[in-house]
Amino acid sequence: MNRPELQEAIAFLFEPNAVIGLELYLILDTDTGVQIKKANLGDGNLPNEVKNGFLAYLNGRTIQNNDAEVLPLSELNPERTTIHHYDFKDLPDGLDIINAELTPEEIETFNFDDDTLDDVDAFLIKLSSVDNNVVLYKKHSHLNLLKQSRVFYFVKDDERFAKPEEGILRFSFSIDFMKVNDEIFVYDIKCLEKEFAFDNIIINNAQQKIIAITELNFVDNIEELIALARDKSGARKVLSIKQNSPVLQLEFGQIKTFVKNHPYLRRRLKFNNDESRFHFHTQVSRIYFIDLLNDNFLTSDLTSIFYKTNLKDQMVADAGEDEDDEQEE
Repeated sequence: MNRPELQEAIAFLFEPNAVIGLELYLILDTDTGVQIKKANLGDGNLPNEVKNGFLAYLNGRTIQNNDAEVLPLSELNPERTTIHHYDFKDLPDGLDIINAELTPEEIETFNFDDDTLDDVDAFLIKLSSVDNNVVLYKKHSHLNLLKQSRVFYFVKDDERFAKPEEGILRFSFSIDFMKVNDEIFVYDIKCLEKEFAFDNIIINNAQQKIIAITELNFVDNIEELIALARDKSGARKVLSIKQNSPVLQLEFGQIKTFVKNHPYLRRRLKFNNDESRFHFHTQVSRIYFIDLLNDNFLTSDLTSIFYKTNLKDQMVADAGEDEDDEQEE
């Protein structure tokens, strides 16, 4: 799913006069296991304030941000504005709770007499219309639970200062994951890596990608690329290889000619003795090879300057483009 498709999938949230409901759930990590409890936000303005906060975040991050890209997680992109579509087969342990059936009538309400804020591990936020819904996942940091210990907190009680009975739960409207139409989107890649032991999934899928590269028969010592993908840092680089890169469709001879004529690459990428395949002669040459497969080495037709970039917006000529330009003049 690309960015326009994702925008279309959540467009119902922002339709004029749309009636959007909010359900807030707390995921508790207790001694007896993981539990989901419904939050009672009352009948006042609080539900609308929470709903509008998440809607504003989704609108700004997904729709209004022109720098945002939606890319497959299997093509891991380090840009902070990237939203990753989770296209791996299995979710990591703990994240599958985003698929839980959220029926408010069947879920107990968080009770301050029986439950404790100390057990809050994450939040699920369900935004829904009559026909559609999205589920947001937000990890809870215990740094956001303000407790009366060395620091004292006051709250307003009519016209007096008072001490809160419980800790104060600090809450922002950023999210880590979103589920829409049974698809999962990663908004915070660091949360996925830090909280869900994602390293093994990255490494395993990087090794699978190397199998596909091996079938191209472009490299004679492919074991060097396999070694690169054995740790998280190297696996991330391997995963960045785009499945739809046009370079993967080229004959090796075309790629070899390009490298030998490139003033930068010809000194950094080497071939085997009969020049039938690449041969990694240094550790960094593996990175240049990955950039080459992603078509990251470009030349300006205007200035003849060579560039290296992984951000490319393809321009497709429109048959009616000239006519439209003439009409605008």
